[in-house]
Amino acid sequence: MEELTQGIIVLLKQWWFWVGSFVFIGLGQYLFGQRDYKEVGGKLLVRHGKLGKWINVEGHMKDDHDA
Repeated sequence: MEELTQGIIVLLKQWWFWVGSFVFIGLGQYLFGQRDYKEVGGKLLVRHGKLGKWINVEGHMKDDHDA
Protein backbone atom coordinates (compact mmCIF):
# COMPACT_ATOMS: atom_id res chain seq x y z
CA MET A 1 0.00 0.00 0.00
CA GLU A 2 2.87 2.33 0.77
CA GLU A 3 4.41 1.70 -2.67
CA LEU A 4 1.13 2.60 -4.34
CA THR A 5 0.91 5.84 -2.36
CA GLN A 6 4.49 6.74 -3.27
CA GLY A 7 3.81 5.96 -6.93
CA ILE A 8 0.78 8.24 -6.95
CA ILE A 9 2.75 11.05 -5.31
CA VAL A 10 5.52 10.72 -7.92
CA LEU A 11 2.94 10.77 -10.71
CA LEU A 12 1.25 13.90 -9.36
CA LYS A 13 4.60 15.70 -9.37
CA GLN A 14 5.16 15.10 -13.10
CA TRP A 15 4.33 17.99 -15.43
CA TRP A 16 3.39 15.70 -18.32
CA PHE A 17 0.70 14.04 -16.19
CA TRP A 18 -1.08 17.38 -15.69
CA VAL A 19 -0.71 18.48 -19.32
CA GLY A 20 -1.97 15.12 -20.55
CA SER A 21 -4.91 15.23 -18.14
CA PHE A 22 -6.04 18.65 -19.35
CA VAL A 23 -5.64 17.65 -22.99
CA PHE A 24 -7.57 14.43 -22.42
CA ILE A 25 -10.40 16.22 -20.58
CA GLY A 26 -10.61 18.94 -23.24
CA LEU A 27 -10.64 16.45 -26.08
CA GLY A 28 -13.33 14.38 -24.37
CA GLN A 29 -15.48 17.46 -23.84
CA TYR A 30 -15.06 18.47 -27.49
CA LEU A 31 -15.87 15.02 -28.89
CA PHE A 32 -18.59 13.86 -26.51
CA GLY A 33 -19.85 16.68 -24.28
CA GLN A 34 -21.25 19.23 -26.70
CA ARG A 35 -24.72 19.35 -28.15
CA ASP A 36 -25.43 20.80 -31.57
CA TYR A 37 -28.92 21.67 -32.74
CA LYS A 38 -30.32 22.27 -36.21
CA GLU A 39 -33.68 22.48 -37.89
CA VAL A 40 -34.36 20.41 -40.99
CA GLY A 41 -37.76 20.39 -42.64
CA GLY A 42 -39.46 21.92 -39.60
CA LYS A 43 -38.06 19.29 -37.23
CA LEU A 44 -35.52 19.96 -34.50
CA LEU A 45 -32.49 17.65 -34.56
CA VAL A 46 -29.78 17.29 -31.90
CA ARG A 47 -26.33 15.67 -31.98
CA HIS A 48 -24.48 14.73 -28.80
CA GLY A 49 -20.80 15.38 -29.39
CA LYS A 50 -18.95 15.71 -32.67
CA LEU A 51 -19.09 11.95 -33.25
CA GLY A 52 -22.79 11.53 -32.48
CA LYS A 53 -25.58 11.04 -34.97
CA TRP A 54 -28.40 13.49 -35.56
CA ILE A 55 -31.64 12.47 -33.83
CA ASN A 56 -35.12 13.93 -33.91
CA VAL A 57 -35.71 15.63 -30.52
CA GLU A 58 -39.49 15.22 -30.54
CA GLY A 59 -39.31 11.52 -31.43
CA HIS A 60 -36.58 10.92 -28.88
CA MET A 61 -38.60 12.59 -26.12
CA LYS A 62 -41.71 10.55 -26.97
CA ASP A 63 -39.92 7.21 -27.30
CA ASP A 64 -37.34 7.40 -24.51
CA HIS A 65 -38.77 9.82 -21.95
CA ASP A 66 -42.56 9.34 -22.18
CA ALA A 67 -43.06 13.08 -22.69
